[in-house]
Amino acid sequence: MARAIKQWIRRKVLRDYFGQEYLCLPLETSNLFTVEISFDNSKKRIPLNQHLFLGYKPLLIGVNSNSIQEASTALGKVNQIGLHFLYKNQELGRLQLERVGIREFEDVTLGIFKGISAHHNLLPWWCRLMVNWYESRKQKAAGNIDLDTALYSQVRLAYALPRKISLISLVQSGQHNLFPTDLHGEVSDDIYVGSLRLAGDACKQVDEIGKILLADMPLSSYKEVYALGKNHMQNPRGRENFAFLKEDSEHLKIAVPQGACNYRELEKIDALDVGLHRLQFYRVINSVQLQEPDQTLAHIHFYYADWRLRQGLKTDILVR
Repeated sequence: MARAIKQWIRRKVLRDYFGQEYLCLPLETSNLFTVEISFDNSKKRIPLNQHLFLGYKPLLIGVNSNSIQEASTALGKVNQIGLHFLYKNQELGRLQLERVGIREFEDVTLGIFKGISAHHNLLPWWCRLMVNWYESRKQKAAGNIDLDTALYSQVRLAYALPRKISLISLVQSGQHNLFPTDLHGEVSDDIYVGSLRLAGDACKQVDEIGKILLADMPLSSYKEVYALGKNHMQNPRGRENFAFLKEDSEHLKIAVPQGACNYRELEKIDALDVGLHRLQFYRVINSVQLQEPDQTLAHIHFYYADWRLRQGLKTDILVR
């Protein structure tokens, strides 16, 4: 009886029908939101074509000057921005952020912003109240990254937009490592940025080597890609421990993950530490398209999946 009650609470109140916090789905067909940006206290909102999700403690968002009008001048002067998530012109969520850094490149400016607060209507209001109460009393499991209720709300809203999961491949003294990342994105054709946890072995390896390969993966590889998450805390190993293509990348000669849709060869040029994260900036050495997938691997928070289902929207979810 007690088990049945707990299951009812989890599904009906906490809205966790899936048993997993993050759910895989195709990148190409799953985003229904448009995003607008506002500066400081202005009520004026401008369409935002792209933003980069770069960290979760604190929440970090990168805004590219090529993605919005007037951004190249505004990003260097603005203290705060608002990101507004809209569905059919109705606001379903809002992130408020403050600037923590600016990076100037030859043809683009990247503003880096830290989350302050979030508000969303992805869940019914009474569910949001119950979730906040539940999490305020929940005992954190040992070893977990502790996110307070306010920060957790920001992260959940950020994952209402599908985030692409790619694989990073590197080679060090003839040994290899391969691990997933969803905190990354294109700044321009020539500049890329990715974020790794400062305390992770993967971050140390990238710092030491300075050259990596980043590959987009098909949706069908979701189980294999998730299983590689443990390699963030592993030393490089022999090639036989990984599923690689026979031929290495064209320029840097780094092993290419089997099944990859495409890959970029990247060389590190700069870094910025914020909270748990090291943002690593790369110059794009080469880009290669290997296949044209119908579905690219991405994932979302289950709040967004629950919202889609309540709207009666077709939602193809893969549970690991």
